[in-house]
Amino acid sequence: MNNIREILKTNQTFANALLHSQIQIHVYHLQTKSYSRHKAFETFYEKIEDLLDQYIETFQGKYGVLEDYSAIDLDNNSENCVEYLKGLQRINNKTKIGHLDSDLDNIKDEINELINRTIYKLENLR
Repeated sequence: MNNIREILKTNQTFANALLHSQIQIHVYHLQTKSYSRHKAFETFYEKIEDLLDQYIETFQGKYGVLEDYSAIDLDNNSENCVEYLKGLQRINNKTKIGHLDSDLDNIKDEINELINRTIYKLENLR
Protein backbone atom coordinates (compact mmCIF):
# COMPACT_ATOMS: atom_id res chain seq x y z
CA MET A 1 0.00 0.00 0.00
CA ASN A 2 1.15 3.53 -0.70
CA ASN A 3 2.48 5.63 2.13
CA ILE A 4 -0.47 7.26 3.93
CA ARG A 5 1.21 10.69 3.98
CA GLU A 6 1.68 10.58 0.23
CA ILE A 7 -1.94 9.51 -0.20
CA LEU A 8 -3.17 12.38 1.98
CA LYS A 9 -0.89 14.94 0.29
CA THR A 10 -1.73 14.01 -3.30
CA ASN A 11 -5.44 13.78 -2.53
CA GLN A 12 -5.46 17.21 -0.90
CA THR A 13 -3.85 18.60 -4.06
CA PHE A 14 -6.41 16.73 -6.18
CA ALA A 15 -9.33 17.98 -4.05
CA ASN A 16 -8.10 21.57 -4.42
CA ALA A 17 -7.72 21.11 -8.18
CA LEU A 18 -11.20 19.61 -8.55
CA LEU A 19 -12.82 22.44 -6.62
CA HIS A 20 -10.85 24.99 -8.62
CA SER A 21 -11.78 23.34 -11.92
CA GLN A 22 -15.47 23.86 -11.33
CA ILE A 23 -14.99 27.61 -10.89
CA GLN A 24 -12.30 27.95 -13.57
CA ILE A 25 -14.34 26.18 -16.24
CA HIS A 26 -17.39 28.23 -15.27
CA VAL A 27 -15.32 31.38 -15.85
CA TYR A 28 -14.33 30.06 -19.29
CA HIS A 29 -18.01 29.28 -19.93
CA LEU A 30 -18.99 32.87 -19.18
CA GLN A 31 -16.17 34.36 -21.28
CA THR A 32 -16.32 32.36 -24.49
CA LYS A 33 -18.02 33.71 -27.59
CA SER A 34 -18.38 30.24 -29.11
CA TYR A 35 -21.67 28.43 -28.52
CA SER A 36 -20.10 24.96 -28.81
CA ARG A 37 -17.42 25.87 -26.25
CA HIS A 38 -20.05 27.47 -24.05
CA LYS A 39 -22.00 24.17 -24.00
CA ALA A 40 -18.86 22.04 -23.52
CA PHE A 41 -17.84 24.14 -20.52
CA GLU A 42 -21.38 24.01 -19.13
CA THR A 43 -21.46 20.21 -19.28
CA PHE A 44 -18.10 20.03 -17.53
CA TYR A 45 -18.83 22.33 -14.61
CA GLU A 46 -22.24 20.74 -14.03
CA LYS A 47 -20.87 17.17 -14.01
CA ILE A 48 -17.65 17.86 -12.12
CA GLU A 49 -19.62 19.09 -9.11
CA ASP A 50 -21.13 15.66 -8.44
CA LEU A 51 -17.89 13.83 -9.24
CA LEU A 52 -15.74 15.97 -6.96
CA ASP A 53 -18.26 15.66 -4.13
CA GLN A 54 -18.45 11.90 -4.62
CA TYR A 55 -14.65 11.55 -4.73
CA ILE A 56 -13.87 13.74 -1.72
CA GLU A 57 -16.61 12.23 0.47
CA THR A 58 -15.56 8.68 -0.46
CA PHE A 59 -11.92 9.50 0.22
CA GLN A 60 -12.74 11.11 3.56
CA GLY A 61 -14.83 8.10 4.57
CA LYS A 62 -11.71 5.95 4.20
CA TYR A 63 -8.83 8.24 5.16
CA GLY A 64 -10.28 11.08 7.22
CA VAL A 65 -11.26 14.66 6.53
CA LEU A 66 -9.07 16.79 4.25
CA GLU A 67 -8.49 20.15 5.90
CA ASP A 68 -5.87 22.05 3.92
CA TYR A 69 -7.95 23.72 1.23
CA SER A 70 -6.50 26.72 -0.54
CA ALA A 71 -7.50 29.23 -3.18
CA ILE A 72 -5.94 29.08 -6.62
CA ASP A 73 -5.84 32.04 -8.99
CA LEU A 74 -8.26 32.04 -11.91
CA ASP A 75 -7.24 32.36 -15.55
CA ASN A 76 -9.19 34.87 -17.63
CA ASN A 77 -8.17 33.53 -21.05
CA SER A 78 -10.44 30.73 -22.24
CA GLU A 79 -7.95 29.92 -25.00
CA ASN A 80 -5.93 28.17 -22.27
CA CYS A 81 -8.77 25.74 -21.53
CA VAL A 82 -7.41 22.59 -23.18
CA GLU A 83 -4.03 22.95 -21.50
CA TYR A 84 -5.81 23.63 -18.21
CA LEU A 85 -7.84 20.41 -18.56
CA LYS A 86 -4.74 18.41 -19.48
CA GLY A 87 -3.07 19.75 -16.33
CA LEU A 88 -6.06 18.66 -14.26
CA GLN A 89 -5.79 15.22 -15.82
CA ARG A 90 -2.08 15.04 -14.93
CA ILE A 91 -2.95 15.82 -11.30
CA ASN A 92 -5.63 13.11 -11.39
CA ASN A 93 -3.17 10.58 -12.79
CA LYS A 94 -0.53 11.43 -10.15
CA THR A 95 -2.99 11.18 -7.25
CA LYS A 96 -2.15 8.18 -5.08
CA ILE A 97 -4.71 5.81 -3.63
CA GLY A 98 -4.43 2.46 -1.91
CA HIS A 99 -4.42 -0.74 -3.96
CA LEU A 100 -7.84 -1.70 -2.53
CA ASP A 101 -9.46 1.65 -3.38
CA SER A 102 -11.32 0.54 -6.51
CA ASP A 103 -14.22 2.84 -5.60
CA LEU A 104 -11.92 5.87 -5.71
CA ASP A 105 -10.22 4.56 -8.84
CA ASN A 106 -13.60 4.31 -10.59
CA ILE A 107 -14.44 7.93 -9.76
CA LYS A 108 -10.98 9.02 -10.97
CA ASP A 109 -11.74 7.20 -14.24
CA GLU A 110 -15.06 9.04 -14.56
CA ILE A 111 -13.25 12.34 -14.03
CA ASN A 112 -10.73 11.44 -16.75
CA GLU A 113 -13.60 10.49 -19.06
CA LEU A 114 -15.26 13.88 -18.47
CA ILE A 115 -11.97 15.67 -19.13
CA ASN A 116 -11.33 13.71 -22.34
CA ARG A 117 -14.87 14.27 -23.64
CA THR A 118 -14.59 17.98 -22.90
CA ILE A 119 -11.22 18.21 -24.69
CA TYR A 120 -12.72 16.38 -27.68
CA LYS A 121 -15.64 18.84 -27.82
CA LEU A 122 -13.37 21.86 -27.47
CA GLU A 123 -10.93 20.71 -30.16
CA ASN A 124 -13.32 19.17 -32.69
CA LEU A 125 -16.82 20.63 -32.37
CA ARG A 126 -16.84 24.21 -33.48
